[in-house]
Amino acid sequence: MSVIKSELATFFPTPFLFCDLSKKTIKQLETAVIKDFRNDCEDFDTYLKTKNAVEDEQLKQNLTSFCKAEGFPIYQSTQELQLKPDFNFILRDIFSACRAFEGETNIEVDKFEVSMMWSNIYRKGGHNPEHFHPNSFLSGIICVNDPIADIATLKKENYGGTTFYSPINQNFVIVPTTKKEGSAFYTPTVIPQIKKGNMIIFPSWLRHAATPYPGVEDINDFRITVSFNIMIRGNAGKKEQLTWNRF
Repeated sequence: MSVIKSELATFFPTPFLFCDLSKKTIKQLETAVIKDFRNDCEDFDTYLKTKNAVEDEQLKQNLTSFCKAEGFPIYQSTQELQLKPDFNFILRDIFSACRAFEGETNIEVDKFEVSMMWSNIYRKGGHNPEHFHPNSFLSGIICVNDPIADIATLKKENYGGTTFYSPINQNFVIVPTTKKEGSAFYTPTVIPQIKKGNMIIFPSWLRHAATPYPGVEDINDFRITVSFNIMIRGNAGKKEQLTWNRF
């Protein structure tokens, strides 16, 4: 055998930043989300202002428990929570995480800006199909509450609320057989375990989907997340490489 040495190199990784937020911060964020939710859904007349359709007669009679957006078991807030005073406190943690992402990925950013932020409340069957977030640099998800994830952890079951899709489609022109534990190079999707108190930041171009919330009949809590988009501001790229721009 003439092969003396071999080494595998990885040149095109996709960065994910995982953070843990304090219980106090998550509790404060949950309070802000529920308050904002009730402002939109306290009664049917108020809910009509959100321009969503309520078809279920039982929901019409009990809108304080849940509002159904456009026929789906999910409520989504307006996309400007970052401008509301009740959410100012979480921006510090988001910017701190963005600076950590900057350091870990060896990039230089003058300023990060939260361009959009919104809450999602899922009940049984609630989901969001495959999509990505154009016109932003980074996107993030904060898991504010997820009783199913807590149960799965206790039972040592694998559970995640968001599916991410591999951006390297060329890998799947030929799909080899993988070992039982799988292969990071030939896995079309990844569902990281994101439970209450976790924040994840990833490139906005990465396609992802909110996994259908399984729900449990004896649990009244819903899966609550806060999502956000980040844009860079200031100088970007290099003039000598013809990549410069000022955002």
